[in-house]
Amino acid sequence: MSPYATLNPGEEYSFPVYWSPTRVTNPIKDAVWAGAISSPLAAEISGSQVTLKGTFGVFVPGKLVAQFVTAKGEILNQETLQSVDPREVVQVNKTVDLPADAFRVSVYVQDDKGENRGFLGNAILRPR
Repeated sequence: MSPYATLNPGEEYSFPVYWSPTRVTNPIKDAVWAGAISSPLAAEISGSQVTLKGTFGVFVPGKLVAQFVTAKGEILNQETLQSVDPREVVQVNKTVDLPADAFRVSVYVQDDKGENRGFLGNAILRPR
């Protein structure tokens, strides 16, 4: 589970391994720093709203946040979707307002201290 290391007599080598339990449905299609992905993020646009869907398992408790950005990467808006906990499967099915110039939506986990703990997925909203 670690890279090979050449050691001389008396030398030591350590390699930290981080384990984070989570609950998620099968199959697990991907794993990222924020959690495990069972059903990747999908976005369905209807008029001036977008429905975000996906199934995840998170590694830290906190909130799931949707971040809407322009084609140039400028953040337009952030919307809290729901609370999340590693002990619960995260089922996202939420409709939110779609900012006018939004090109992409990214969903990330924000911990209880307000830190971004990693993205769970991205979805393109409009072709360039």
